[in-house]
Amino acid sequence: MTKTSDYILNFLILALLFLLPSSFVSGQITIKGRVSEPGNKAVANISVMVFPLGKNYIVAFTSTDEKGFYSMELVAPGDSLEIEFSSMNHERKRIRLSSKSRELNIELKPQVMELKEVIVRTTPTKRYGDTISYVVGAFASEQDRSIADVLKKMPGVEVTSDGSILYQGDQINKFYVEDMDLMGDRYSVVSKNLPHKSVASVQIMENHQPIKLLEDKSISQKAAMNIKLKNSVAHTGTAQIAAGATPALWDINISPMLFTKNYQIVGSYQANNMGRDVSEAFTPLTSDYHTRLSESMNYRPTLLSEKSFSPPDFNKNRYLFNNAHLLNLNNLIKLKNETQLRANVFYLNDYQGRDAGVSQTYYLPGDTIEVSDFVSNRMNQNALLADFTFTRNIKNQFLENRIDLSSYWEETKGLIQNDSVYRKQGLKNNWHNIANQFRIILPIGKTLANLTSYINYGELPQSLSLTPSVFGDIISPDYPITTSRQEALVQRFNSHHFSSLTMGYRKWKASPVIGFKQQSYRLGSILSSGSESSENNTGNAFSNDYKGTMFKSYINTSIVYDNQPLRMFFDFPISLVNYRVSDGIHHQSEKLDKIVFEPRLSISYEITGRLKISSGYSKSQSFGELDDIHYGYLLKNPQLLQIHDARISQSKRQ
Repeated sequence: MTKTSDYILNFLILALLFLLPSSFVSGQITIKGRVSEPGNKAVANISVMVFPLGKNYIVAFTSTDEKGFYSMELVAPGDSLEIEFSSMNHERKRIRLSSKSRELNIELKPQVMELKEVIVRTTPTKRYGDTISYVVGAFASEQDRSIADVLKKMPGVEVTSDGSILYQGDQINKFYVEDMDLMGDRYSVVSKNLPHKSVASVQIMENHQPIKLLEDKSISQKAAMNIKLKNSVAHTGTAQIAAGATPALWDINISPMLFTKNYQIVGSYQANNMGRDVSEAFTPLTSDYHTRLSESMNYRPTLLSEKSFSPPDFNKNRYLFNNAHLLNLNNLIKLKNETQLRANVFYLNDYQGRDAGVSQTYYLPGDTIEVSDFVSNRMNQNALLADFTFTRNIKNQFLENRIDLSSYWEETKGLIQNDSVYRKQGLKNNWHNIANQFRIILPIGKTLANLTSYINYGELPQSLSLTPSVFGDIISPDYPITTSRQEALVQRFNSHHFSSLTMGYRKWKASPVIGFKQQSYRLGSILSSGSESSENNTGNAFSNDYKGTMFKSYINTSIVYDNQPLRMFFDFPISLVNYRVSDGIHHQSEKLDKIVFEPRLSISYEITGRLKISSGYSKSQSFGELDDIHYGYLLKNPQLLQIHDARISQSKRQ
């Protein structure tokens, strides 16, 4: 595409984006050349910096290679700029230039610089291309403990209550310590426990592409964070023990850390009975496409539940009565050829007491009615989460395989009081899941081939018991019952496999994708009732043998136009969706076959490094989940006996 065509296309897009004034538009330029000494001798490691005219902040930076050559691309900061060449052993030169692409060769005379005693005041922030570096000491204060406390003070950075880090309102896509991804998507253990005094600087890498093979081929709109430590080998961490008087209160946090060039390990033992929710360490905090895809397949379903009240709208530690113990171990080993082995293991044991009540008074003519509702629950929770990841991330290959294991064992016993009626409730809620994620990207000539595979299997055995029973007139209209017990088993299998190619021509890139996904869901349930000494089956109406499958095959073509500061994205996915559901007990079945077209368009224009405008359009169609349907009754909680024999739902959005 010619330069004239680029200008025409830019003009049309700008018109769509509400006629952006041309005075804001700065083109991208390239400045390159060679630095030498007298006699044409090449000079290496010369710092080359570009400044806006009359300003002292850097907009682009590079250094010369062994042959004295340098090259940098930047968005012109105005009609003119200044470029400076400097080193400790040569004279300093600063030249004013017009803002256009050029080749600039410079000769520098050797010069020994005599250093005098000076007082150095560190600049709080520095920008090098797409990387912003924050000096931690310039933002830290005496009351700050962890690096997360200091991050909250840095411009453009936010830290939410669950530990998630945002840059300019968007979640970061990676959290590195010394360029190594130890924690994956659960980095709050490090950010909340790494002492800020061990950190030299924090780097924000804008438009960060984590896969090296895709750095110049696939656009990322997310930023990453990299923690730079003061020492190359860092033994650090947190050790805190707090205790209180009667009733005995305690809060323990011991989190040792070791960071070296090829090995990182972080351990953490956290325990308390003061209302601090240590299970937040489980929460995934990054959100790219593959993370969301994994979460959608591995999510923990909920079928049965105990009676409880919604938590109040204030800090959890004010109402959470717990006795929690969290043990966490994270290990990363860096091998040859940028190969890494990583293991992350979490174990949680927590005992929680929850008491809540509501009292309502109704004033009627000649009468006053009071209604009270009280629930007292005691929950014992055990959870084990582990993932093991193998990664090779080099310029000509990306390979990753991750195995995820998760198990939950939860038991709740409680007492419900409705006015003068008392009822016992008991819930056993277990969940066991195993998943494997595989991804490989390889170059084939000038084309990139990508193969991705997700597989997971999970089981959810649950039981809910109530004494005395509820809904007795429906469950057993002919004879009285004193107890009811709902048992259910969910078995779920998910898989998603797809392959894609990435091709490029100048400013354009295209990525055709073909894939298929499958979901299988099975629900078996039975409701028993009777006296405390015996139980009886309540019949087919209160049983389920439900099976559901979904198969989706699709093709998609993604087109990207990247001519900074202008970026455009187009998606044209077409899919064939097949649903099949049935229940052998109730002799019910349904099938659905659809062809779906869901186009998407996104356009953005970056005016400055901190100001961007964007617009987009999308059309989508979604279908109900397989677990939305059951043809027999389910006692889902003490207040809900439900049958849901609806058809597969469909919805459209644009």
